[in-house]
Amino acid sequence: MSMRLILYFIPGQGIVVNNQKMDTLHFNAHLALTLSSDAMPDQAILKIQTMNKVSIFEQPDFKWIENTPAYRLSFAENENIPKHPLFISVTTPDSIAAGNEMCGLFRFNAGTRKWSRLDASHKDGTFQTNLNELGKIAIIQSHDTTPPTLEVTVNGQPYIEGKYVGTHPKIFIVLQDYDGIDISEENLFLTIDGKKQAPFESGLPDSLQNGNNIMMEINPDFMPGEHILSLKARDCSGNDLKAENITFTVSEHFEIQMLGNYPNPFKDETTFAYLLTRPCDELSIKIYTASGRLIRELDPRIAGEDPNPFSADYHETLWDGTDKNGWEVANGVYFYQMKASSHKESKTVIGKLAKLK
Repeated sequence: MSMRLILYFIPGQGIVVNNQKMDTLHFNAHLALTLSSDAMPDQAILKIQTMNKVSIFEQPDFKWIENTPAYRLSFAENENIPKHPLFISVTTPDSIAAGNEMCGLFRFNAGTRKWSRLDASHKDGTFQTNLNELGKIAIIQSHDTTPPTLEVTVNGQPYIEGKYVGTHPKIFIVLQDYDGIDISEENLFLTIDGKKQAPFESGLPDSLQNGNNIMMEINPDFMPGEHILSLKARDCSGNDLKAENITFTVSEHFEIQMLGNYPNPFKDETTFAYLLTRPCDELSIKIYTASGRLIRELDPRIAGEDPNPFSADYHETLWDGTDKNGWEVANGVYFYQMKASSHKESKTVIGKLAKLK
């Protein structure tokens, strides 16, 4: 049978039960909570209810230890937000939980439908922690020791260290974990050039369909120079993502760094590889015979699978070895001219390649 208790909080007095003022309340033999008299600016009603069952969704390494304490803590009004955390102490009579290092005190996130491990001390079967957010709490056993995985793309391309970007890049971050990502503010946040981003600036969507797969979109404003994006992330078992510093370079000037074409000589087709230090407005690759006759003009938006060929950094453009009429070109030496413009800057690169079949 579940137990339920409704408490009143009065600023300057603390918790009031039967006209008695207190900072610490012992709900039963297993739960004690402390809320200082200055923890909230307004009066509030705190509800405590025991739970006889704990449901776990898509967290295969998690198991609730039956007959251990589980509670639902809530304020009568969602607007009630404590200025100081609520301190709780949960004692379990279960000898397995008392001696099992895999056990921990977990809180349920209703948004992701995931249980997340709290940073709680554990001694002799008693868990103690500060709660910044109320909700369901339970003692759960987790066998997960693997941290979440991270994937970063910039303007539709995989991230590489020191990547060139424009002043307004589109950065996508994907975090994945078999047992879920902890999205609490203290365990999932970004810093850009040492400045912590507010939750609404961190790219988290308003609603999450899958707590095992978190997607974040960030659209920072960068000035020319080097920039560092740091990500702190943790899975629901408490495994931290290894510290990740994602570095970017915003160039003050526009340049084309031609990396050549491969293979060269080529038999059937060849790929031009190049790097742009800034996004460009126009880009073309023209191919000439040794006598200077134009035989093909390549549009990178068509000749390849690059989703954004005009963005800064590395790109590839494929030439299938045919002329503008679709005929295969003859063996011999050819020249290419790559020309690109960015705002008022225009750059041209000329190179040589050979067809040998």
